Amino acid sequence: MTATHESTQLKESRSQVRRARDRGAQWLLEQQRSDGALKDTDNTLATYFKSPLAFSSAGEGAAGKQLLSWVRENALTSIGDFAGADGRGTQAHNATYANAWLIVGAQRLGDYDLAHRAVERLLELRFDGGGFYRVTPDQSVPSPSEQDGGVYTSGLVPGTTDLLCTSMSGHACLATGRLREAQMAGDLLCRMWEAQPSVSNGVYFQWHDHDGLVTDFSEDVADAFMIIANATKQKYFQVGIAASFLAKLYEVTGNDKYLQVACGYLDAIEFFAEDRFSTPQSGKVGWGAAYVYRITGDSKYQDIARAVGESLVTLQGATGSWVEDSQDMSRQIEVTSEFVALLNEIEDALR
Repeated sequence: MTATHESTQLKESRSQVRRARDRGAQWLLEQQRSDGALKDTDNTLATYFKSPLAFSSAGEGAAGKQLLSWVRENALTSIGDFAGADGRGTQAHNATYANAWLIVGAQRLGDYDLAHRAVERLLELRFDGGGFYRVTPDQSVPSPSEQDGGVYTSGLVPGTTDLLCTSMSGHACLATGRLREAQMAGDLLCRMWEAQPSVSNGVYFQWHDHDGLVTDFSEDVADAFMIIANATKQKYFQVGIAASFLAKLYEVTGNDKYLQVACGYLDAIEFFAEDRFSTPQSGKVGWGAAYVYRITGDSKYQDIARAVGESLVTLQGATGSWVEDSQDMSRQIEVTSEFVALLNEIEDALR
């Protein structure tokens, strides 16, 4: 393939990704009520936590700020958490991931007060090793009265973090200037990488605050603890988001270790199944690859970002949203919001 032909294909891929992002953003705009909330949903945290960043990514700052105004009035608690009368929904037992998305979106939209209050709370949901809990091990954190019943303590394994929660929380720390805490999170992700027994068999992605990498579990729940090599429909996003955060952390610190481990997580993908770039679980792989490509200029990461971007375009529904057949408007808004934000990052890498 000639360089000119390759350049033409990249331009076309980038154009398709941009159009898909804009169609998704337009669909989100059509779901917004006059008070800023998102209509036809239960308005739990699970619905809207990714939407501020999506609106910002698509250049729809006014819509994003209007949504944040609704969040402040209806969901921001006195301790800087998110629940309110509508609660956290499916994020009830997820201590940090959803909060971190909202923090990044608020910071991007210029709502520094909300981002600051929320990141102070986020930092309370860490353990000494630098990780950010998935679900907390202590029934008293946070109190049911503050969280409207979503008390973070009924997850599969309390006292753990995973690549997903610590990486997204690390993004929130970087966005709000909490560099020390971001580095501690990055150092944990590096320890998780170094502790992997054999990435050719898969990548373990849960870490216990006292026991380290979780490798002992029953076979019937294995995909909740590791990406199983050669098995389809795995949680590929775990390595993708780790790469995205570590690449950003490298940009800020210049510490080569973070970039090397970001590449390691992405390179492990070669052992995964054939659907590793083509399912809804692959979106964050494109995010991580886009960031690493921008830093390294290595075309293999651009190829990954492109493959994921083109797959997300293919998966987009007729309305411009994703997962249209889910019969769950809350999930439809959440997934569409994520893919709008991720496609914006991927589009930037297809130059």
